[in-house]
Amino acid sequence: MLWKRRAEKYLKWLKKAADNGLTNAMVMLGEEYLNGVKCPVDMKSAAFYLKTAALKNHSAAICLIASSEKLQELCMVDVSDRLSVILEDKESLTSKQLIQSTGIGQRQKPEKLKLN
Repeated sequence: MLWKRRAEKYLKWLKKAADNGLTNAMVMLGEEYLNGVKCPVDMKSAAFYLKTAALKNHSAAICLIASSEKLQELCMVDVSDRLSVILEDKESLTSKQLIQSTGIGQRQKPEKLKLN
């Protein structure tokens, strides 16, 4: 039960950070909703947070949306032009290096939150 409380607390603060406009938190929360490990799978919420981050040019969000037809439908946004820019910048990299450079699946140090 301890892990469940920790997961709830983690998601609460992650959502607060995402709602305060931190794009890394938006991507992390979107991934949580996609994977359903610490919370139930919720494609609409995942699409919302990933789309918001993608519109702020977060490369990991753009790559995640581009990798899923379902997300593209839910987001109702064409990320192909933004993805091509990312790929042009990274064209000499392997796919593993591209994933590492965009931050997909990586936890990043949280930024300071604006608490109300």
